[in-house]
Amino acid sequence: MQLITLWFEGEVPNNHFDTRNIDVTVENANFNNPVWVDIFSGRIYEIPKSNWSKTGNRFTFSKIPVYDSPILISDRSNIKIQ
Repeated sequence: MQLITLWFEGEVPNNHFDTRNIDVTVENANFNNPVWVDIFSGRIYEIPKSNWSKTGNRFTFSKIPVYDSPILISDRSNIKIQ
């Protein structure tokens, strides 16, 4: 199972949920159906194909919203929805 965890850890926590879009490149990865998981809300979102690419085993994700709470990038198969 592969998960990427991201957040803005250097900022003072607040009650604002303003996001910034970032680009992330991951080596030795394997995703078939990547999703964006907001751990705070529990919501799961598809990452559109236009926002990720694969070259060999390198994945590049673009315009990934990140804020002052952890988010995950994972393959949908890793996320059990009840």
